[in-house]
Amino acid sequence: MTLFNDNPFGTAAKPSRFISEAEFAAVYAAADFAAAFDLCLDTSVTITWRDFGVQAPEEVQAAFERFEKCLRDWLTRRTVPMAYIYCHERGARVGLHTHLNLFVPNIYRNEFKVWAASYTRRCGRGGLMVSTPPIETMWLHWWKVGYICKGYDRQQVVQDARSSVDGRTVYLGDLIPVAWRDPGVIDMKQRVGCSRSLDRSARARGIPGGVVDVAERGGVIDISGVRHRFPASPRKPFRSRYEDGCRDVRKLYGDDLFARVTGISTSTAVPVMAAPTAVEEDLELPPF
Repeated sequence: MTLFNDNPFGTAAKPSRFISEAEFAAVYAAADFAAAFDLCLDTSVTITWRDFGVQAPEEVQAAFERFEKCLRDWLTRRTVPMAYIYCHERGARVGLHTHLNLFVPNIYRNEFKVWAASYTRRCGRGGLMVSTPPIETMWLHWWKVGYICKGYDRQQVVQDARSSVDGRTVYLGDLIPVAWRDPGVIDMKQRVGCSRSLDRSARARGIPGGVVDVAERGGVIDISGVRHRFPASPRKPFRSRYEDGCRDVRKLYGDDLFARVTGISTSTAVPVMAAPTAVEEDLELPPF
C-alpha cells in the first residue's frame, strides 16, 4: 500500500482510500441504470482542484457543488437530464482531482467543450479537461466506469471460489478493465458517487430522475435528437446485473468492450482491434 502525506515534516502518513466492493456496486448500478435508458456516460470531465484555488476537502466539496449547479443550469436550458457518476482521487503531480463521466447528447458535444473552457476561464487556471468522442459510444461508457474505479481495494473478494464458474476466487480487480492505480489520500465525504437521477431512490422508482416523464402508459420521447423508450407505469425497481450476482465481465460490460480490451472477439474467437490507448492521461488497458 502506498502512503501519501501532504506534510513532509509529518510523522504519520494516512492510508490511501480505496474503492470498496459496495462503492463499486453503487457506481456500476448507476451506470447500468443509465445504459438501460440510453444515457451514455461517455463524456469525461477531469477537474484539478488546485488550479481552481482550492485544496482543503471542505473547499473542494463546496467548489464541486458550485460546478454541479452550473452544470445543471447548462443542461436544464437544453432539456437534457443531468446524469453522471464521479470519483475523487489524489495524484502525486496534480493533487486532489475529480473524474466525472456524464451524459451529453451528440448535438451538444462541441458546445459543451466551449462551455467547459468558459467555466475554466471564469473560475480557474486551466484545471478542467473534457474528453468526449464525436458521437455517443457505449463501450466507452463502460470503459470509463472502469477508469474511475481503478483505485479499487485489491483485497476485496466479490465471489468465493466455491461459487465461481472455474472454482477460483474472484477479486474486485478481476472485474475492472483498467490497470490499478493508487488513488492517494482522499478526505472527502464520498469517494465515489452519482447524480440524483441515477441514485438508489431513482432506481427504486424504475426511471431516471430529471427526464421528461411520459404518460402512465409509457412510450418513446426525444431527448436532444435521441429517442428513448421508457417503461409503462407501474415501473419495476431497477436491479443492476452486478446486484443480480453477475460476475462475468462479458455480461457486465458487453462484448464490444471485452473484445477491445482483450483483443478476442466473443463471437468469432479471433483477435480484433484493441481499444485506443489515449482516452485519458496515462491510460492502460490490461486484459481482464
